[in-house]
Amino acid sequence: MITRTRGCATLRSALHNGATVAAAAVVLAALALLGSSPAAAAAQQPSARSHLTPIASGSGGGYWLGASDGGIFAYGPGAAFFGSHGGSPLNKPIVGMAAAPDGQGYWLAASDGGIFDYGPGAAFFGSHGGSPLNKPVVGMAATPDGQGYWLVASDGGIFSYGPSAKFFGSLGGLILNKPIVGMAAAPDGKGYWLVASDGGIFAFGSAGFFGSHGGSPLNAPIVGMAAAPNGQGYWLVASDGGIFSYGPSAAFFGSHGGSPLNAPIVGMAAASDGQGYWFVASDGGIFAYGPSATFFGSHGGSPLNKPIVAMAAAPAVATSVTSHNLVQVSCPTTTWCAAVDDSGNAYTYSSGKWSAGTPVSGATEFDGVSCPTTTFCMAVSYDDGFDTYNGSTWSTMSGPHVSGAIPNASFTGVSCGTSTFCAVSDFLSGHEVVYNTGAWTVIAGPGAGGGQGMPTVSCLSGTKTCLMVDNDGKYATTTDGSSWSAPAASGIDPSPHGNFYGVSCLASNSQCMVVDSNGYAGMGFHGVTWTQFGNIDTSTTFDSLQSVSCDPTGAICVAVDFDGNALVYTASANSWSGPIAYDALDTPTSLSCPSTAWCMAVGAGGYAYQFNPTGS
Repeated sequence: MITRTRGCATLRSALHNGATVAAAAVVLAALALLGSSPAAAAAQQPSARSHLTPIASGSGGGYWLGASDGGIFAYGPGAAFFGSHGGSPLNKPIVGMAAAPDGQGYWLAASDGGIFDYGPGAAFFGSHGGSPLNKPVVGMAATPDGQGYWLVASDGGIFSYGPSAKFFGSLGGLILNKPIVGMAAAPDGKGYWLVASDGGIFAFGSAGFFGSHGGSPLNAPIVGMAAAPNGQGYWLVASDGGIFSYGPSAAFFGSHGGSPLNAPIVGMAAASDGQGYWFVASDGGIFAYGPSATFFGSHGGSPLNKPIVAMAAAPAVATSVTSHNLVQVSCPTTTWCAAVDDSGNAYTYSSGKWSAGTPVSGATEFDGVSCPTTTFCMAVSYDDGFDTYNGSTWSTMSGPHVSGAIPNASFTGVSCGTSTFCAVSDFLSGHEVVYNTGAWTVIAGPGAGGGQGMPTVSCLSGTKTCLMVDNDGKYATTTDGSSWSAPAASGIDPSPHGNFYGVSCLASNSQCMVVDSNGYAGMGFHGVTWTQFGNIDTSTTFDSLQSVSCDPTGAICVAVDFDGNALVYTASANSWSGPIAYDALDTPTSLSCPSTAWCMAVGAGGYAYQFNPTGS
């Protein structure tokens, strides 16, 4: 899977800031190719919600503390204040809280099962308030997609609300050695853990059992727990600040056990990347452990109307990589990416962190980058610059001297099928150049005959087969790297109204997904009839789809739009879901999805985002 988008973010922005973008629809869709022949898809509107789940990018963005009277105290740049119940009457005290997965809200749970929701990301799905309980509610957890939550009572009874909060079992009606005091959700939303005050652990559904402290002595009772983000472990915290870690991903980062406390610990939360945790005392004191558990402040030493009883961590959705505009990202694996900006800097993502920008000699800007492996990348710029990465350093390469061969050439897209073959697209004149085993070839491009630029290109991984599309809904293909087919419209956009901004081709089934400036998407390849999906993005201010990326198996494709929303295509259902907001900080420019469960997106404000498009 190699994903390309039109590299020049400035040109894209101009379309929204004054250039005319026609409103008529592009007719696009899905088809079978190269010997396969499933039925063409009917036009479909996307479903109302997606399973897209943010993944941490760097340290946590903050945390919220909840008091027994419903008061909320927010700390950190990612923990906005969305309201509280402090000062308003309650039938029963607040005992737990959970954060919306996108950080845009939180829920509070009272001991009678009452739910109080705050913020656009924390919808109300029901409560147990006003209904009888055998034992009081003591905690809650939200589903990873924000479409539900669970409440747990001290006898282990489970109450589930919302379409994604399925019931996977409970302890209600069973005899327990000690009462349940907390719970945590499995990261796939298909299970949960319960913890008792003696450290006993009860796992349901997909939540794995990694050990417990039940039956072993404790200096102080367990009061809370948190799960590792990947589900491979969990932490328990005692009222004296002691920490007990279980599972390969729940590392021990330190504890407060054996040290004096002004007030007992009442809860904990894990950093979004699993590299640390916080716990909170009833006076609002915060204790932070681990490299990603940043201390953002506490309420310790300040007066409280009622004691703190719970905390929740804000998700670290975005990482500020640079102050420059990131224009392209390419990720050959889920652990390594390269990105380039509009000021001639290159960046690499490895071991969960982005590097500082590396100024590439001779480059004044970049417009595209493609990395078929972690040891080879090619970057291109609008002013005819070509640079490569060899696994450790970037260097300017000897280009095809296209400025003389192709007047007014402006290279904005690049796609490398292998480390020895790349196709480069020319936005202005429609000529193309091909890099093949160290040699450059200037091809009298597929768009040159009509004077139409071909700004977007994508090559099948491991091959010399590529697809190129232009602003008028035409496309051309190459299968050997030496020549391109004549540009053909063939129903991609018979009445040229959309500007194609993204194309992603995958070798697993030889298909390509294309997205345009009017919110349309379609799939096809090699001149076979393109059939209809319809407009997949109708609910935003600017429905321009900026980029698209399909995972190598073809199971999913993800598109991002101008307003910071993502839409997910699922091949098994042959339909799109979304849009769902993920980027509130800048305009997305590019994304790369090397697997069904991991995508990296970058934006014009210099931010990078990771998310799981399927929630699985």
